[in-house]
Amino acid sequence: MVATARRMLAALFWLESAIAVAALLAVAAILFADVVGRELFGQGLFGALRAAVYATAIAGLIGFGLCTAAGAHMRVNLLDKLLPARLEPSIERIADGLSFVICAAFAYWSVLYVLQTYAQNEQALSLGVPVWPFQVVLPWMFISAGIRYLIFALLPVLRPVEQEPTP
Repeated sequence: MVATARRMLAALFWLESAIAVAALLAVAAILFADVVGRELFGQGLFGALRAAVYATAIAGLIGFGLCTAAGAHMRVNLLDKLLPARLEPSIERIADGLSFVICAAFAYWSVLYVLQTYAQNEQALSLGVPVWPFQVVLPWMFISAGIRYLIFALLPVLRPVEQEPTP
């Protein structure tokens, strides 16, 4: 079971990394095309800045799951030194379980939000396209992180070592 979960987490990490890289490459390509259009033809690419903002948002939101996978997310560590070290493994499992519940709740609410946006056919005014395809990343990020937290709570051996913040 641990090996299967490890492979699933690795595949999820690879998929999300690929999506984030593709989104950032899209930002670079869009902005490059806009600059080339302005410099060579006197006309930028219509909606380039807005499209670049959407692509950047997608990359950033996908980063939530990647940070969770790497143990690089920010957390409050105020009480870390107040609790006995022997309780740390239990506290980490409880924290991962609680994080799963929080992510599941946010995933539920974000699915409802995207469905409402879809039902109302909301459009990105500057691009003239529906916004719900861009918003799908919201439930994805919470589902992705929630799956990770659930696995970390059930199989603590797969929990990443938390990275210390760099000053």
